[in-house]
Amino acid sequence: MVNKSNNPTNGKSQQSGMSADDQWQELAQQIVEKLKGGNGLEAMRLFTEGQAHHILSSTSDLPRRLVELMGKKMADRLIAVFVHSPCPFCKKGRVKCENCEGHGHIDHEMVCIDCLSLGLVKCDFCDGSGWSSIDSIPAGLRPVVLYQRTKVAINRIKRILSKPIPQVARDRPVIILKKCSQSLMDLNRYIGVLENTVVAKDELTKSRFLSKSKANKIVISCIHTAIGAEKRAREIVKHMAATTQTQAERPNQDSITQKLVAVRADFYRSLLDSSNIFAGTNLEHPFLDEAIKKLDSRRSTTKRDDQIIL
Repeated sequence: MVNKSNNPTNGKSQQSGMSADDQWQELAQQIVEKLKGGNGLEAMRLFTEGQAHHILSSTSDLPRRLVELMGKKMADRLIAVFVHSPCPFCKKGRVKCENCEGHGHIDHEMVCIDCLSLGLVKCDFCDGSGWSSIDSIPAGLRPVVLYQRTKVAINRIKRILSKPIPQVARDRPVIILKKCSQSLMDLNRYIGVLENTVVAKDELTKSRFLSKSKANKIVISCIHTAIGAEKRAREIVKHMAATTQTQAERPNQDSITQKLVAVRADFYRSLLDSSNIFAGTNLEHPFLDEAIKKLDSRRSTTKRDDQIIL
């Protein structure tokens, strides 16, 4: 049950017959207090409740209105809470692979293709982004949240691409494999964020601050970034193949472990024959892959990417 003292539709607001603007102001002050106190989730709850009681509008003008009432710093902080609101069904976009029960292999004889022998797959609910679905975000904030999430994902992918891939080391292959697996899953997560933007691209055009042309450029930027991310994923898998091969050649291993490692090395090498490392697995992003194909096919008849309407 909601505490009446925190509910902007109860108590003095209703009893005194406050105007809509006054209710806006009162709710904004409550939200600011929660944000200053570091309670972003409570601020988000108050905001969502305000919309449910029709105190807050759901128009594309909502971000500007928040700046007027709360100041830019607090408005940006509230939007950031929605941007990073976590998916309730996973941890950072990952869930345990049901096919192999999180082991990455089946009976120490077969690697799990579904999860690339990682033991984890992307969450179907958030498409591996690790963030709440865009449909759960208040309508008036969806364009700006989608835009901000896209910027975060692109920047984090660039950060991953700027770091060298851990080199194969005969004396510590297990450590190298863990680092490669982490990078691969991180890339897959942010590719999922980009796919969500491509799928929900119509939300971008609902913003009064983004033209259709600008929204289109954002979508194309997602596609280009995803192409770069998938290239790095291929490089990582190539290193994983070499590292597992090195691991398989180490002496003093029991036969079961050595056999499984050798099978993993062959599996990772086989992935390099595919045009998309994640194709046919629970880590692929089919809608983004389709968008990449569309962009490639239309380039032959269009000179500039920003002229392509996806």
